[in-house]
Amino acid sequence: MQTSGEASKKFHDIQIAAGVSFEEKNYTKLMANTARWLIDELKPTSCLEIGPGVGCFLAEMNDRGVDAWGLDLNEFSKEYFIQHKPHLSHKYIIIDTSKLWRSRFVCTEYDLVVAIESFEHMPEDVIDTYLGNLKTEWFYFSSTPHHFEPHEVNGELVTEESWGHISVFSEKEWIDRFQRFGYKLIKQPKVVTEWDLLFKKSH
Repeated sequence: MQTSGEASKKFHDIQIAAGVSFEEKNYTKLMANTARWLIDELKPTSCLEIGPGVGCFLAEMNDRGVDAWGLDLNEFSKEYFIQHKPHLSHKYIIIDTSKLWRSRFVCTEYDLVVAIESFEHMPEDVIDTYLGNLKTEWFYFSSTPHHFEPHEVNGELVTEESWGHISVFSEKEWIDRFQRFGYKLIKQPKVVTEWDLLFKKSH
């Protein structure tokens, strides 16, 4: 049985092998275009990213003048981020999900919260803790609604279990969950994925 550290290392390595990295031009371009669209559309001055992974989007937001912070569990992803963006090392925070509801980063108010392909990796109670405690006007969200068959990445067999997909829900199920926490669906922009959603908090 893998330790949590071994699982985190494997997940990070698979991400890099799959082209989710600062070295992959198509991926960095996608993150730059997503950051640019959100800034043009919403004019945020502050942002929280849940699950920044390798940190390309987090870096783009900060480099474009937004005070953006990222919360993640993976120390290996943070180390990779710091190698590429050392001046932003303090913006990448490793969290303890058991203390999530008390985290000052979760309880701080933001103009925008972003979660790109991260919620499907979280238990439902963690998802609900985020949605119930975050203070934000806008929430830009993308989480795959599709299950996938096992496949190889650089000789490594990737399954939903090894990739950590434990909360794969349909678009309607995500919309309903957000609505229960006071978020209204504004549009489906189709910027970062075909299934992304932009929500606004009801006041």
